[in-house]
Amino acid sequence: MFSLKAGGMRRSLSIPLFAAALSVAGAPMARAAEVFDLDPARSSITFTIGVLGLSHRNGRFGDVAGALARTAGRPQDDQVMVEIRAASVECGSPGCDQLVAGPHFFDAARFPVVSFQSRKVTATGDVIRVAGDLTLHGVTRAVILTAQRRSPEPAPADGGPLAFTASTTVRRSDFNMSSYRLAVGDFVTLTIRATFVPHLQ
Repeated sequence: MFSLKAGGMRRSLSIPLFAAALSVAGAPMARAAEVFDLDPARSSITFTIGVLGLSHRNGRFGDVAGALARTAGRPQDDQVMVEIRAASVECGSPGCDQLVAGPHFFDAARFPVVSFQSRKVTATGDVIRVAGDLTLHGVTRAVILTAQRRSPEPAPADGGPLAFTASTTVRRSDFNMSSYRLAVGDFVTLTIRATFVPHLQ
């Protein structure tokens, strides 16, 4: 539904494409949505997975892009999309990076992009639930992110950033990633610390 401009993951979504996506998704365009770009320098997407039932392995993704469209006072109209280069996975050593990016796990050569597209946002107090579609390893599954704001609400009038922390747990086997089942756990916890800055036209 969203499309990144050609030439690299770090480029922001164009406003016309973003507005068109919102229109298709049903967000009322009569209410002016503010568009924000994910700031990769102030954002991180990390994961934790069990190893041998005794310890955990942590990893992160170094190449992420995304955008947020929101209407002040109407979180139910918010839309967010994030894309990750699977080959940018880092988990502590070159050998581990290559293994996890390779065919036994992300298979980044065949499935280069991991993406999340929101479908419904609900807010109760400071807790935000973001339901959407996670596409990983060529498989799309519905997931729910539990998020909290880290920046003032509403957004600062001077065009300051919006910051959120979100997390969810998925099963890698749901995405046809079942290698090393005796050594590597099935449940993966994803943690997102996202800072969005106003889109520059």
